[in-house]
Amino acid sequence: MKQFLFVVGEEGIGLEELAYLLEKSTAKTYEELTKLKEHYASDNKSALNILEVGNHFCLNNEEKNMPHY
Repeated sequence: MKQFLFVVGEEGIGLEELAYLLEKSTAKTYEELTKLKEHYASDNKSALNILEVGNHFCLNNEEKNMPHY
């Protein structure tokens, strides 16, 4: 799942399309997306998060967790 989110970039991917690619139901795909989103939100060392916009999802970087040089 993460690899698909990474590859589609800022455009994101629709829930149905992602479910099709993963060969899972939309309900199961949404459940796994939610778990992954919660994991990133609770991981203070990760700069990643999943944005949900309408029925599209994309992987995003949060500046607050990125190293500053």
